[in-house]
Amino acid sequence: KSVSNRTEIRKRLNFCLERATDYSQFLSMAKGLEITPTIRGKHISYLLEGAGQSVRDNSLSDTDISTSNP
Repeated sequence: KSVSNRTEIRKRLNFCLERATDYSQFLSMAKGLEITPTIRGKHISYLLEGAGQSVRDNSLSDTDISTSNP
């Protein structure tokens, strides 16, 4: 099964957030991991290189992880 774009963006952004000490370092790390952040109004959207479509920050939750009740 392939990894969704949202999941891949979330993994890469979490990597950046764990290591960056300020916003400019976060931005440069994200660009190094082929993610282009764009600020529009109160939202930030992230474009994964080659993905074709941006993903908004508020839609990067863990909703694409399937959970089952035992």
